[in-house]
Amino acid sequence: MQNHLRRNVVGLIWLIGLLCAVVVYRVGPDRILYSVADVIENFRAYVDDLLSAFAVNTFDVMRALAIGLMPAFIAFCVIAHRRGLPAMRSLVVVSVLWLLLLYQPVRYGEPVSAFRWTVAFLAVGIGCLVVARHLSHDPRDRTAPPYPSWPPRPQ
Repeated sequence: MQNHLRRNVVGLIWLIGLLCAVVVYRVGPDRILYSVADVIENFRAYVDDLLSAFAVNTFDVMRALAIGLMPAFIAFCVIAHRRGLPAMRSLVVVSVLWLLLLYQPVRYGEPVSAFRWTVAFLAVGIGCLVVARHLSHDPRDRTAPPYPSWPPRPQ
């Protein structure tokens, strides 16, 4: 078992100590706690501003996806219907849900809530994923069922 430190570790510890001493001297020994608190508060405010800007941008992206995925969902459902897959009910259900969530008369002047945008995005996004999955399944392939059974059948 080694009881000694390597020279570079000892030198690094000395360097950190001297840098701390320079910082304390520069700030002032009586103001060091206030300065550390200010640094922590400024860092917290910076992170808070960064997260709020990220949240606004994410909300805009989600709204754009909620609107932009609707034509894709309609196209997937029409193609699935032409291939004989049951897609018209899901087209009607998701479209009505989407319209009910996002419709708001103009006279109120209030924006649609973030919760309604989120649910509309999730509905059309999950609908796109499900219909695209069924479209990607080859109907001649009998090894994988197009609709999974739940609960799983015992083997």
